[in-house]
Amino acid sequence: MTNRFVRTSLWLLSLIPAVTFAQDVALDVITLTVPDGFTVVQEAEDAGTKFVLMQKSNDVIAVYAQKGNVDAMKVVAGSSTVTGNANEDHGPFRWKMFDAKYSNKGKTAQLKGFSAQHGNTTFYGYSRASSADAAGSNVIPVLESMRIQMVWPGRSLTGADYTGKKYYFGWGAAGQGDPSMMHNEVKYDVLHTHDIFTKSYGGNYIAEKLIGPSTSSSQIKSEWESLKSQMSSNDMYVQYSSGHGMPTGLGVGVTYNQMRDAALGFNAKEIIVMTMACHSGGLVDAFNAKKDVWGNWQSQGRTLFVLASSLKSETSSTGPGTDGDQPGGPNGSAGSAFGHALWKSLIGYADGYVDGVKDGFLSLEEIREHTIAMTKQVGGHTPVSTGSYYGSLVMNRVPPKAVLERFERGTEKLSDAEIEAQIQELDAAMSRPVRAH
Repeated sequence: MTNRFVRTSLWLLSLIPAVTFAQDVALDVITLTVPDGFTVVQEAEDAGTKFVLMQKSNDVIAVYAQKGNVDAMKVVAGSSTVTGNANEDHGPFRWKMFDAKYSNKGKTAQLKGFSAQHGNTTFYGYSRASSADAAGSNVIPVLESMRIQMVWPGRSLTGADYTGKKYYFGWGAAGQGDPSMMHNEVKYDVLHTHDIFTKSYGGNYIAEKLIGPSTSSSQIKSEWESLKSQMSSNDMYVQYSSGHGMPTGLGVGVTYNQMRDAALGFNAKEIIVMTMACHSGGLVDAFNAKKDVWGNWQSQGRTLFVLASSLKSETSSTGPGTDGDQPGGPNGSAGSAFGHALWKSLIGYADGYVDGVKDGFLSLEEIREHTIAMTKQVGGHTPVSTGSYYGSLVMNRVPPKAVLERFERGTEKLSDAEIEAQIQELDAAMSRPVRAH
């Protein structure tokens, strides 16, 4: 994940008008003007692609810069219907402009795509709005203002000046008497999110995991206290839990109010909380009961996103057992219905789900909408969410296939100690730099 807030000095953007330069000038910085009413949600670099996201209500503008030749129409409109294209002069470049329309689940997105080549770098992106006219009128001022130079600092999913830390805390606990399939489900639920967010394609988070029926409320609360003592206002936090639940809390002994209060007690810029449990909609209700605390976080440059696997009145279902992305895995290796849907979303199935733009990056709204739809399909229950956030905010990059193949291992009949050893081995094997895909 990335740094989601606007800083005084931005490495990707400058709100100060730039002077026009000759096309052969060496380039070392990007400048553009943010349109009136839009907010910079995110600016980052990952695997050779820089991007900036701006949002106003449901309207989104995304600008990318990537070395080499990029087929922008394939990225932006690969799943859409292209209705027109033309060459237009805006700012220092001649842009290839095209219109696209994407429909999914009864919702329609109108897109204005754009692309220009300069040296060995392709600048491209899209504007998304409820009408084609709005999509075009929103983005033209951005293109007119753009003065483009490049810096490639080699940082993953954060800007070069990011100084904060990123923390992941996950736990999973089936009951002592539950079948091995359910134990495998909670283990894989945690492993899947852990190995997305703790690697380069998910932000290189510092991680702590508790897996197995011995997981207790005292262990969880102790980790919360430790994190609280370390966390600064420039940090980020992702939490995922999987296991039994009741309308008031989790089977491991922490209540939804305690989960809420711990999260809201962190002095972090970004807090993401996801949980799989029966009746876990109670967690969303708990957060909504204190909306006066976090309701204006978005306007303060902070992010809160909470996603639970089912309504407070619903149970949450087991998953499909095994998964084609993990051939030969034991029963339960696909995770719970919600965990399976979230995993599929995070590894790329959600890319383009909202607007058809398959850019290789996964936003909160893509993850949320795809996870909800797939959970309903697989498990028959309805995930619910709340928070104060921009839906266009990117969570992670789509992992390369070679990385996903490393997850093809099972946990059947392994002890918790053996599971932990396997996790550590997987961490070590996946700590090597990942080549851009």
